[in-house]
Amino acid sequence: MILKSNNTNGHRITLFLILCLFGIIAAQSSLLNDKKEKRKTSGERVYLEHADELSFDEHGSHPDAQMLRGNVRFRHNGAIMTCDSAYFYQADNSFDAYSNVVITQGDSVELTSDFANYNGNTEMAEARQNVVLIHNESTLYTDFLNYDKLYNLAFFYDGGRLIDKDNTLVSDWGEYNLENHEAVFNYNVSLKNPQFDLYTDTMHYNTESKIAHIVGPSIIYSGSKIIRTKAGRYDTQKKYVELSKRYLQKKNIEPTDIQSDSTIHTDSIIRTDSLKKDTVVLEDTICPAKISVDMYSDSRNVIFTDTVNKNILICDYLYYEENEGLAVASDNPVTMEYSQGDTLYMHSDTIKMYTYNIDTDSVYRKIHCYKKVKAFRNDIQAIADSMMYNTADSCLTMYKSPILWNENKQVTGKKIIAFLEDSTLKKVDIIDNAVAGEMTKDKTRYNQVSSRDIYAYFEKGELVRTDAVDNVISVFYPESDKDSTAMMMNYLETDTMRIYLKDRQLVKIWAPQPEGMSYPLTQIPPGKDIVPGFEWYAYLRPTDRYDIFVWRDRRTPKKK
Repeated sequence: MILKSNNTNGHRITLFLILCLFGIIAAQSSLLNDKKEKRKTSGERVYLEHADELSFDEHGSHPDAQMLRGNVRFRHNGAIMTCDSAYFYQADNSFDAYSNVVITQGDSVELTSDFANYNGNTEMAEARQNVVLIHNESTLYTDFLNYDKLYNLAFFYDGGRLIDKDNTLVSDWGEYNLENHEAVFNYNVSLKNPQFDLYTDTMHYNTESKIAHIVGPSIIYSGSKIIRTKAGRYDTQKKYVELSKRYLQKKNIEPTDIQSDSTIHTDSIIRTDSLKKDTVVLEDTICPAKISVDMYSDSRNVIFTDTVNKNILICDYLYYEENEGLAVASDNPVTMEYSQGDTLYMHSDTIKMYTYNIDTDSVYRKIHCYKKVKAFRNDIQAIADSMMYNTADSCLTMYKSPILWNENKQVTGKKIIAFLEDSTLKKVDIIDNAVAGEMTKDKTRYNQVSSRDIYAYFEKGELVRTDAVDNVISVFYPESDKDSTAMMMNYLETDTMRIYLKDRQLVKIWAPQPEGMSYPLTQIPPGKDIVPGFEWYAYLRPTDRYDIFVWRDRRTPKKK
């Protein structure tokens, strides 16, 4: 059986999840071409509720418009628009509003301007001159703003100023999501607060949490201190700072004197290329800091940076025996692996590091994380009871009910083993009770594959083959090309299934003597739509890098 597809699935080195999800599940999904979603429309007409005067000028400059004057009021899809005068293009479901323009959406959004064009089909308002957007306790000022009412997005392109309690943000260009309170500012960005001034070219700011994320070269001035960074996070309420690159300096100190990678965690800053005594900890920063010169035992807020392997270990307690190469980290230990461009955050109750063949050319380490391991990266999330990494063969093993997620995909098994070579993924095994699941686009069903074991093979970091072995069962919902709705359910049983890929595209699927059946959606036999061992564990999935500190126990599985 040979299938062809145009689907392209990205791959990164440490993405264990693509071992089967971009093989078995994505391979079946790639039977259909992906199409860009068209912009949604409400289909609702713009209603004129009031105007003191209404007239037509069939031979004037607006022959297709109704000319409205005095206390003009429109209504559209939950929003109220008022102005002094307007041209209403009823056939086009749009209008141009002039003078004292006010657009209100519920109790939380109010937009005022001197002029606005509103299109009821796209639900886009283009506001110009003296524009003021009020959302909850935040106010945005600009002269050029597009308000996408359908997706709750506001864009300004010619300079804007956002005032949010004690914070004032200014930039040349910006985007504000009124639904999740996330704002993105670009070009000549400044954030001013009574405690500090921050200047950068790119910043992400949340008006609800008051947290600013710095994603470009930046400078923070706070009293007599200067912080320089290329990436960081600033909690403007708690005055809490995390820096991921460059340096912090006091005035009258040359940057070359202290330049290095730096990290701020709670109340400490530690710079180091390896774990050693007399690690520099700066005090009297924006956050009060402590000085620690002995990190070998009972050291609080320890940050250990390995710049060679690009790893960071943070904990509140670290026991380290230099001669034996033994380290034990506890009290909120966190490891951060940043060799692949996007940082992987991992937390567990305890982290132990053992060193073998110390002081020889064949030295290697085993790093054990246990219990309640949780990991987060933007593209991959995972939980397990324990995890072990061996630097001798670059083998990463997850034990006891591991779960891996990527986008709308999930994979489970009793044990997962990832083999790396020169930091490149070579092979990944899901051993015993391997199950892969993918939520459909309508979020009502799940494509699934179960087997005893699943093996994935890579060449130069790219997935080239995936094998599902023994008692293979798959459930798949083909989707319509027009609206991505499920058309039927395909059920397949076989002993072995192999998926071959080249240049990240599906080449073929091979299955010996498969047995299957296609069912209309209304005639699926009870229990046939769930493969053995499948449960959707979205409630266990880490939602961000801070959620790795919150452990949630599994619920009792529902009866099928």
